[in-house]
Amino acid sequence: MPYSPRIDLAGEFVPQRTQGADLRYLYRGQGDIHYLDAIISRDGTFGFDIRAGGDVAVLGGGKDMFYGLMKRLEADGVKVEQIRGTWLDGDDSVNFNQFRNLTTKYPFMTQKEAAFNTWTGQRAMELGYVDIVKLQDFGQEIKIWFGKPKN
Repeated sequence: MPYSPRIDLAGEFVPQRTQGADLRYLYRGQGDIHYLDAIISRDGTFGFDIRAGGDVAVLGGGKDMFYGLMKRLEADGVKVEQIRGTWLDGDDSVNFNQFRNLTTKYPFMTQKEAAFNTWTGQRAMELGYVDIVKLQDFGQEIKIWFGKPKN
């Protein structure tokens, strides 16, 4: 792992099976202000919602939660083929705001370059997901899939 969490949260995630073959992993540090809620689909697509609004010294920060979950997935033998982001305007989405600011302030920056300069894009790159499999910009919603290079 490229990041060594300050707080090891790997054991704090509660795995659940959804109605399909998807897996859900949930960490609730503090209600609706501090959590990571992830779904890993049967094809290995990992999507998540994360908020770090609580006491990060006690509950862990965003990176602590993210890398804690990735450590847990590895320990549980869950293979992640792609990391999917769904970023919404007006939802306090750090990724959405970073993406829009980059593509507005730097008109020569491509959408792919901007995507890798977001919080999720940086985490994806750190783990080797250095390809953009798909990027859809609907204005108020951006969907992106980060993948690993095919050999």
